[in-house]
Amino acid sequence: MENNKKDINRAKLWQVVFFSFNNSATNTNLAMMAFFMVFTQNILGMASVLVGGIATGMRVFDALTDPIVGFLIDKTDGKFGKYRPYMVIGSVIMNVSMIAIFFCPSTLPSVAKLIYIIGFYALYVIGYTCQTCVTKGGQTAITNDPEQRPVFTISDSIASSLVNAGLSFFLTTMLAPKYEGGLLNPVVWQKIVFIAVGIQIFFTVLAILGIWEKDRTEYFGFGQKNDAKFSFKEFGRILVGNKGLRYLMISANTEKIGWMIYNSTVVYFYANILVNSSLQGTLATAAIIPTILASTVGPIIARKKGMKKIYVISNVCSLICIGGILLLRPDANYGMPLLIMIMLERAAATVSVYLSNPMIADCADYELYRTGRYIPGMVGSLFSFADKFVSSLSTFILGVALAIAGYGDKVITPNVPAEGTLRTTLLICMFVIPAVCHVVSLISMKFYPLDGKTMMKVQIENAQKRHQAKN
Repeated sequence: MENNKKDINRAKLWQVVFFSFNNSATNTNLAMMAFFMVFTQNILGMASVLVGGIATGMRVFDALTDPIVGFLIDKTDGKFGKYRPYMVIGSVIMNVSMIAIFFCPSTLPSVAKLIYIIGFYALYVIGYTCQTCVTKGGQTAITNDPEQRPVFTISDSIASSLVNAGLSFFLTTMLAPKYEGGLLNPVVWQKIVFIAVGIQIFFTVLAILGIWEKDRTEYFGFGQKNDAKFSFKEFGRILVGNKGLRYLMISANTEKIGWMIYNSTVVYFYANILVNSSLQGTLATAAIIPTILASTVGPIIARKKGMKKIYVISNVCSLICIGGILLLRPDANYGMPLLIMIMLERAAATVSVYLSNPMIADCADYELYRTGRYIPGMVGSLFSFADKFVSSLSTFILGVALAIAGYGDKVITPNVPAEGTLRTTLLICMFVIPAVCHVVSLISMKFYPLDGKTMMKVQIENAQKRHQAKN
């Protein structure tokens, strides 16, 4: 078996690390767009239900673009490679559109404002799809080694966590206090969006350097030109035949719903439950240490035990922490035990969320093993289609929940305690829904077949076929 392992495609450590920053790049955009609800409601004066409807519609549109881009990636193999063109195009479109959104003039008439936001959000979605599809497919070209693949999670989760914490800290603790009105001042958002764009471009450049050497035909599948004719009907066949992908979609995408609802609610939690909006950035910064530890130790163990095992453990840990948080009854009189529990929960949740990306690459390699077809773009985009379709409900759920609580068209003033229905609504969105999503995710993982031993068998057989094809 050791001799067979020699044929497995491996990368230099820096290549894996650098390419993982492609996901960190798009997560930077995602972290900035997590403020979309707060910005559009409090700065542009748009109703929460309308904003939630826009975000939901755009996520559905995003889901529909995934199969198209994934199909195009699998058909691309030119002078500039398969993946790099989509990284550049996606980054440019996303960043231009995001700047336009956060520079939207609040003085525009309501209809014009609505058209402006929807138009640029739609462009943002197209760019986001182009770059995120590369994250899922490109890993199969970088490395097929089951022991190398978890390294992707280590570097990506650390970088993404630093960005999430850094943006929140800079926005709420350093930038907002400098301007009159704080988070209600448009200039604050215009400043922070340029910072996010600069970080995104930096990560994208590193990712392009990481995949540069491997973005060639010899590293695609069995090292041959992909001349097979594919149609969109193939998506159905993949879903039916690839058991690993099917159950990963159910598990990871359900968990993503909880993750996104949490992120959409978190500003309100600190500002109106703990009544200390600046604490969000401070605690996010403090949480970097446990998050980095969890994101490093988890994947290191996964290199030996398989990613499925650590994925399950991190889900269980996050669920336990959520139970502890609710038992501590968070309010303005919070204590250190509550803050510690929140940091531990985020650390555990981060591991499972970021592990899903290399697990998608495993599903693509399993498809190659199962059918002989190298179609990582289609496999990854099928996952993303479901991911974005179901997670499109997150902002809409929050918008509807706020409307039910009586705040659908009202400004929720920062640092004013939420009471009654509003308080209950925010706690349900912040913790109860993510807990339910964890339970569903764990049940689905019981049926996921691609554990460590299975993936080593898959990669060895794929390596043998690649070696035979070259000879």
